[in-house]
Amino acid sequence: MRCTPRVLSLNTQYSAVSTHAGIARISRYAAYAHPPSLPSLQVKTLMGALPETKETKPVFRPVEEYDDVEVPVTFDARSAWPKCKSIAHIRDQSTCGSCWAFGGVEAMSDRVCIASNETVTDELSAEDVLSCCGFTCGDGCNGGYPSSAWHFFMKHGLTTEAKYPYAFPPCEHHINASHYKPCGPSQPTPKCSKAAIKGPKYHGKSVYSVLPTSIEKEIMQNGPVEAAFTVYQGLKLVWSALMVTLK
Repeated sequence: MRCTPRVLSLNTQYSAVSTHAGIARISRYAAYAHPPSLPSLQVKTLMGALPETKETKPVFRPVEEYDDVEVPVTFDARSAWPKCKSIAHIRDQSTCGSCWAFGGVEAMSDRVCIASNETVTDELSAEDVLSCCGFTCGDGCNGGYPSSAWHFFMKHGLTTEAKYPYAFPPCEHHINASHYKPCGPSQPTPKCSKAAIKGPKYHGKSVYSVLPTSIEKEIMQNGPVEAAFTVYQGLKLVWSALMVTLK
């Protein structure tokens, strides 16, 4: 099972691997939000990042292209670009294995704002990627390739969340909480709305992978990134232990 959070901050006291998985804000993503009582199959359906292949994975950005600057002990994109409100916004994938699309679209929204010197604050549509990319990106709510979402952003562009909102409402991932209705089983992928994607779109300039040794400078210079990591069955045991400790 794989999940794709957006990574927006760093702490150099952690290793490169921890920078990918440990610093990401994933409080409303399936990997860490669901209680151990939830069936493993249902959890698995919400972790939709398909393993990248040689054909789908972009080339790494050369180390030489990064500025020769000292990496600080800590860095938070929310503070670095305070007018880009999307950076602090964690969306809810709800009852769909669309984390591969959400992690990417959130980071794309952040980067559009950052590239515009904080003047463009539109949030991009996750539904556009999920429903309209088709088999090029994977299988919608049944999983997709994170890098393909970025290629779709560059080649076809994305409309805004305001124009093409997400099909599924927020649902209650957490145990013993009542903010929303229970999530329930994963839903089918919605059909693409041709009417919603007409008109001007935002486009990415390029697509590339980031070396673990470069991720800190990448976030500092260009904004949040999307990272995928593998989640094993033992995570449910860790959650159980945490709940016992908290009690």
